[in-house]
Amino acid sequence: MSEHRARIRALLEGNAFLGRFPDAALEALLAKGKLRVLAKGEAAYNRGDPGNALMVLASGRVKLSRTVSKEVVLHIVSVGEVFGELAALDGKGRAVDAIATENSEIFVVHRRDLLQTLNKHPQAMLEIIAALCARLRYGASAFDGKKRSILARAALGLIRLASQIGRTRKGRLHLEPKMSRAEMGACMGGLSGSNVSRALVDLQRKNFITVSRTEIVITDPAGLTEIAEIDPE
Repeated sequence: MSEHRARIRALLEGNAFLGRFPDAALEALLAKGKLRVLAKGEAAYNRGDPGNALMVLASGRVKLSRTVSKEVVLHIVSVGEVFGELAALDGKGRAVDAIATENSEIFVVHRRDLLQTLNKHPQAMLEIIAALCARLRYGASAFDGKKRSILARAALGLIRLASQIGRTRKGRLHLEPKMSRAEMGACMGGLSGSNVSRALVDLQRKNFITVSRTEIVITDPAGLTEIAEIDPE
């Protein structure tokens, strides 16, 4: 097995639902999928594009977002995570933009090949359904967060980012977001960059987080969660 093929297979096996596919199904996806390179800022797809493929992030980072009056980031895709699965299944247009936030690689499986594989392995469809339900619930909560206070939205956004790209070291959650305050605001229900900065200062003053030039450390996860769960006014 080539180094490239072994690397992609390891990502598929480690995925939350693709990893539970039968070996034959994984082999079929590996045989038919293609690796694509994205430069920072390049779109894997844009809202309205044909839903012709499912994708797995092989390296880098991709944000899923929608823009109405301002951009709202619904999800930050981590390495090994699947995205674009909804449109790949129903064949309709993309509902969001998928943009690389750094130089990235994606493994692309075209819709026709995905459906052929699922037809041969129908039990794998249950894993797809579970993943779609989780994604829909997440998207709904992201928009609900816009009704909350600025501090609660910032706290909720940090918790979401931690679940997606955080790393635990010595019992603490470390975030290295590699994004501007405005980009972080898009992950917090559309907060402005200035509001993000003020919220981070306030959360640090309350000892929920520490902020440095390169990272944010969540020092009090329970307290941050309590702030995030304050009911909308």
